[in-house]
Formats: sequence, C-alpha cells, structure tokens
Amino acid sequence: MRTAPLGGTGARPGGGASAGARLVVGLVLVVVVVLATACGLPRDSQPRPIDLGGGVTRPSSTPSTARAGNAARVVTLYFVERNRLRRVERPVASEVTLDQSLVALLAGPTRDEQQRNLSSAIPLDTRLQGLRLNGVVLTVRLSRQINQIEGVGQKLAFAEIVFTATAFVNVDRVQFEVAGKLVAVPTDDGNIGTVERSSYSSIGP
Repeated sequence: MRTAPLGGTGARPGGGASAGARLVVGLVLVVVVVLATACGLPRDSQPRPIDLGGGVTRPSSTPSTARAGNAARVVTLYFVERNRLRRVERPVASEVTLDQSLVALLAGPTRDEQQRNLSSAIPLDTRLQGLRLNGVVLTVRLSRQINQIEGVGQKLAFAEIVFTATAFVNVDRVQFEVAGKLVAVPTDDGNIGTVERSSYSSIGP
C-alpha cells in the first residue's frame, strides 16, 4: 500500500508555517487590545490636543506678553493734570501686559482718578488696532479718531501713550500708525516719526 506524504498531496508548500504565523499575529492583536483597554485609553472619533498641564503656554513674539518693569502687580498709566503728565498706578489681579495697559489708558481715568483732577487728552473713541515690537521700538496702531484733537492736546495725547508704553522694560521708543499709515507726531521739537520720553520733557511728569 502506498502512503501519502504527511499533510496530504493537496497541501501547499509552507501552508503549515503560514497558518502558525497567522495564529501568532492573532494572539498579538488580542494582547494589544487587552492592554489598551486595561490602560483606559479613550476612543476618540477625531484627534484632540493633549493637555500638557502646568500652565504651559505657547511662546509669543508679540509685545503683548511684555511685563512692566516694576515687580508689584500694578498697571502704570499716564494721564493729564494741568497740561502735564501724571503717573497713576492701579492695582491688578495678575501680571500686566502692554496691550492691556494701552487699552486701559485709552479707556480714560476712573471716577476716582477724575476726582483727583486727572483727565486724558486722548479722544475717548480712539481704538488700539495693533502693536508691533521691533527691537526696542514699538509701533502703535491707532484708529483715526486720535486726529480729532489738535495742538497742545494732541501732543499730550501722544505723550500719554509714549510714557505708558515705555513703562515696560523692553520698549524705549515708539512710532505710530494712524488708519494704517505711519505718521509723525507732535513733540517738543516739532513733528517726529519715532519718539521717546525725552521728546516730551516740557510736559513730562
């Protein structure tokens, strides 16, 4: 009697090894699923950001993250009293940013500050439209309402902004864009494109 080879004449070469490999792969997949379930991995239908925790924030190149030179948590603003600048420090709950300071300045003095004879030469509807810091030179973009005032009042208005901005340690000089155009602003020495505190010595605090 003839005997057939083990596995039968109809078996493909290597068929036994292939079946064994499939069995191993299947077992590995089962183990992976079990481990994933045990670890409590969430099943999301779409990607989601990972919460790094610890207050991690993205680094920013904008001046809005600049901090005031003084250690106390105050916002330092400059308003007007009898045609001269006066320094005002308001307590705040968190660290002060440059854009927050300028927005607070444009909003004008509080009622309590007004009772102390402080005012602002900046027209109330003037809006801050952007900031750009290049080295130590800050470009302040303002709405066209800043042009509603002229003469000494306009000089005081720009001086308020310059002194408030340069209260921050990384700002030395300021230039202005009004309605999208760089402008020369009034100073003690006439209209100048880039100004600093010394440009307003005659009306400084």
